[in-house]
Amino acid sequence: MTLQIIDASKAWRDSWSSILAYQHRLINEFEGMYAPIVGAADSYHGHQPVDTPEGTLVRTVKLREEYEELKKDLMEEVNMVDEKMIRPAMDAKDSLSLMKKTIKKREDRKVEHAQSINRTPESSCLVSLTLNDIKAE
Repeated sequence: MTLQIIDASKAWRDSWSSILAYQHRLINEFEGMYAPIVGAADSYHGHQPVDTPEGTLVRTVKLREEYEELKKDLMEEVNMVDEKMIRPAMDAKDSLSLMKKTIKKREDRKVEHAQSINRTPESSCLVSLTLNDIKAE
């Protein structure tokens, strides 16, 4: 179960990181799309592009800044998942594995003891005989 918690937490963290990176790239592309086209020569007489309105450029820059701040804040929260969920779950998993080893060794010793008792029926007969002798007296 702890392994499932660890895997699910890592998947959740990675998916949020991907979402934030995707949104950041998307906003950067908007900014690049609305930016003025540089490099057209003065001798070019084809299609004359219209400049993007200043209001649209300002909104795009502001949107990019807000998304960068949002990404920064959310990445801090997403990275805290590693500290608050993944590491404790991994520590619990390690502790449980040590406990399982100890329990297994204990069970193995019980089985070995039972097998050793079954191998020596004479000793159990002697004990039962002495108990019978005591009762007879």
